[in-house]
Amino acid sequence: RKRYAPDNFDLTALAHVCASSCEVSSTADCRCQGKFGIPQATLTMISSLLPSLSSPATRRHFERRVLRIDPYRLFNVIVDVDSYSHFLPLCSDSRVLRRSPCGSKFDAVLTVGMPPLLCEEYVSRVSVDYDELRVETRSIKSDKLDGLQSRWKLKPVAPETGRGRDNVDPFGGVPKGSSSHQWCDVEFEVEMTVSDPVVASALDAFMKEVASRQVEAFERRCLETTDGFSTKR
Repeated sequence: RKRYAPDNFDLTALAHVCASSCEVSSTADCRCQGKFGIPQATLTMISSLLPSLSSPATRRHFERRVLRIDPYRLFNVIVDVDSYSHFLPLCSDSRVLRRSPCGSKFDAVLTVGMPPLLCEEYVSRVSVDYDELRVETRSIKSDKLDGLQSRWKLKPVAPETGRGRDNVDPFGGVPKGSSSHQWCDVEFEVEMTVSDPVVASALDAFMKEVASRQVEAFERRCLETTDGFSTKR
């Protein structure tokens, strides 16, 4: 009788085999143990994973900060998707594919990865509101992601408004005369939906850190490419 070996079994497929062949609620009575030679401990683990395998899992994270960065400069960096691969963590490639005639929407292909769990090339549709300083994205083509959405919302604030707030200027130092410039109230929200239970579990641990590093990377990009301040176009 053929038994499942650790180097060639597919946990997801095995879970579905077990679910379809055993109409029992307890792995203690599961016929797969004798039929396939599967250890009891493995069956218990499969049973605990079955609910998550039946439907995609969605994870969300929200960040809000006040940064000593001109909001219009930060906005320009956010919409410059072609440059993402030069400074954004976990992004190895980024290219704009096409733009709408009005310029408020465009499609871009990005390659992102959290090796060894996930490495994916996907197409994202980006909507830009220049008046409201808002950028929204959603994946429209992906093999491994059921869905990936993000939202940036920027708001100019007076420097006094930001004083005493958490997460202000983590890199330290502000150019002379910065008190006369606007700071930026930043809201960043990301939502990811995946079917792979292993990736979903990893997102629970890393989602917050990844989102935080994203915001810091955009701020650092502003400071590296200019003095951090600009005027509205």
